[in-house]
Amino acid sequence: VIFTIVFLVELLVNVACHGSEFYSNSWNLFDLTVVTTSLVSLASDNIPGINVLRLLRAFRVLRLFGRLGAQRRIINAISSSALPVVNALIIVLLVMCIYAIMGVEFFGKPVEQGGFGAIEFDRFSDALFTMFQVATFEGWA
Repeated sequence: VIFTIVFLVELLVNVACHGSEFYSNSWNLFDLTVVTTSLVSLASDNIPGINVLRLLRAFRVLRLFGRLGAQRRIINAISSSALPVVNALIIVLLVMCIYAIMGVEFFGKPVEQGGFGAIEFDRFSDALFTMFQVATFEGWA
């Protein structure tokens, strides 16, 4: 309720300052939609589909990205670097799978069959988990 009042006051001040230019900015129209749906959802709970209107209130965070250019640049940089990061992770996973298969073949055999009998390389899933532990320096103690 308090945030809705704060957003309403901000919206009214914004309309008073910008006048008719207020409606030419898409972020201002988004603000108007969010505040209107918040007021409608506060006024009545008996309206069918009110939960969908309440969902729109969660998008208030998006207002920050339209207001601040630095955050917008950060979000654009993160989103443009997501695909190269995913590609690098796929390559790392492929290399880990290759070494896990080699570990199962070399170290996973029982001692009676001439192997080391290491249970960390008994199955592929265990070997892949061991490779993950080695790559992240986890579980060395």
